[in-house]
Amino acid sequence: MVEPACKGTEERVLSRDFERVLQNAVRQLPPQQERVYHLSKVEGRPRHEVADLLQLSPETVKVHLARAMRSIREYCTARMDIPGLILLSIMNNGIFFLLM
Repeated sequence: MVEPACKGTEERVLSRDFERVLQNAVRQLPPQQERVYHLSKVEGRPRHEVADLLQLSPETVKVHLARAMRSIREYCTARMDIPGLILLSIMNNGIFFLLM
């Protein structure tokens, strides 16, 4: 059994590692997907605002964001060296994952 203090340290290390992998995943996106991801997920702007800022239709923003999220998810799951990691969601500045 993992001691509570050790568990907290382990979680911080995993979180730091995941953050590094996530940043690399975002950097590898095509420029337009990276802009849409940043405005939507990092800055928390609604789709219509992202569309106005980038002079795109809201549907195009939706498609770019879906593709970006899929690429990020694939990149992260392929590079995380943790057995049983299930990436559930990446939202705004929060990282949500479940270790099995």
